[in-house]
Amino acid sequence: MNAALANIRGRNGIAALTGLGGAAALLLGSLLPWASGPDAGRLVYGSGEGPDGVATLGSRLGLAGGDALTTLVAGAVALAAAGAMLSGVRRWQRGTLLTAGVLAALWCLLDAVEAGDVAGSDGTRLDIGPGIGLLLALLGAIAVIAAGAAVRPSPVGDLLAASSRIERRARHAVTRDVIADQQRLLASGERRLGPENPAVLTLWLDLVEMYAAVGEPQRAMDAARIFRDGSERALADDPEHRQLHRIAGVQAIGVLDPAGAARHAEAVLQETGALLGPEHPYTQFAVQTRDGLRRAAAMPAAPMAPMAPMAPMSGPAPGGPMPPPPGWRPPPPGPYGHPGAMPPPPPPPGAWPQGPPPGPPHGPPHGPPPPAR
Repeated sequence: MNAALANIRGRNGIAALTGLGGAAALLLGSLLPWASGPDAGRLVYGSGEGPDGVATLGSRLGLAGGDALTTLVAGAVALAAAGAMLSGVRRWQRGTLLTAGVLAALWCLLDAVEAGDVAGSDGTRLDIGPGIGLLLALLGAIAVIAAGAAVRPSPVGDLLAASSRIERRARHAVTRDVIADQQRLLASGERRLGPENPAVLTLWLDLVEMYAAVGEPQRAMDAARIFRDGSERALADDPEHRQLHRIAGVQAIGVLDPAGAARHAEAVLQETGALLGPEHPYTQFAVQTRDGLRRAAAMPAAPMAPMAPMAPMSGPAPGGPMPPPPGWRPPPPGPYGHPGAMPPPPPPPGAWPQGPPPGPPHGPPHGPPPPAR
């Protein structure tokens, strides 16, 4: 409920509420009478026979005539689309609202025009006009159209939704088709949002795990390096979320080299704690990441194909120990680890401890999710 309420703001929030109101009016109007006037009770619905024996069609107004069934279905579809907007705006919702609203509006307009030209059972024209239900349904359809026109789908939301679908397939089995779909999604995201958009960068994390799963560690390391370098540039002015990406990057390298990643995770943890404080959620996430990598490093691992070393960059070579600087001595025990387990000091600002981050496009895959900004 809180997440839904958080989405009711801005242009899309107003559009969602307008769509919900319009769909409700459309549904209610479909159930109310569509004809009014002195002769409304003399309406004949369905087929019949005129005074000269010629077969005639009765009125189509309202539920009895059948036209309200169309608007009733359109209202239900619009209600579902507008309700889904409360959990995030997607491109299909805009099309659904516009289609349902236009269909219902055309149906209502047609019946409103024909309401005054309906004959009774004796062939005489009846004194009727559009009823309250027809007018309410027409107003609801217009509101649904306005909501659909006002919606501005989020490219990031579309990207993350598509990534979630691929991620679910990857949990079942990582195949070449899954990897190809992830690569196409990544290329599309780079075209639409730019290669250094944080949402696009996190797609590289899934590729790290996918490449590792199919036995291509070098391609996995290349994907991790792209994530690392892009994150350092994109988040240079956002130290808090840059640390989150650094933690995720170390976690991603854990699928290739748990022992090396565990050593660097300790350095990232010390850096995060010094920057954000020991109680910050990202610091706690770094603790969980370090502990998880240590457990993974202690377990026997299946041999992987040999991997060429990564060219020297801003940080140490992935997969190998981080060499201490000249004159370095172990620091005293810190608040996050055991006394003898402290690694070399963290790399200089802007340098990744090792490789890139893991986790799905919506954030790190393990541990509590970071709080919404």
